[in-house]
Amino acid sequence: MFDEIDDLISYNDSVTLFRVTGKDDWQKPIYSEPVVIGHARIDRGTVYSGTNNDRQIVAKAVIYIRCAGNSDMPLLDDSWLQGQAEFDSRKYTITTVNVLKDADTPEIWGYELEVL
Repeated sequence: MFDEIDDLISYNDSVTLFRVTGKDDWQKPIYSEPVVIGHARIDRGTVYSGTNNDRQIVAKAVIYIRCAGNSDMPLLDDSWLQGQAEFDSRKYTITTVNVLKDADTPEIWGYELEVL
């Protein structure tokens, strides 16, 4: 089913991810070695939450990653929150990690990351 959808959606973006591994003496984050994801889709639109004058920015972009196209894909979980995603020569903070899998099987087929 998802292979048919993938024919319609192109995963031709690249993103580099960094996980926070600790803090230095000045409480600034220390990041892991970069993880390059070669097949991703990035929706570069701002995501808002709320209505009328009470709207807040939730994300500057949403990154969709399929495990099938990325052979050395690490397990992305809440430990990646506050890490960094780099694309378009800019660094963004990872604010949400959503695991994508079917309800009837434990197999993870992708991830959705929201970044600010």
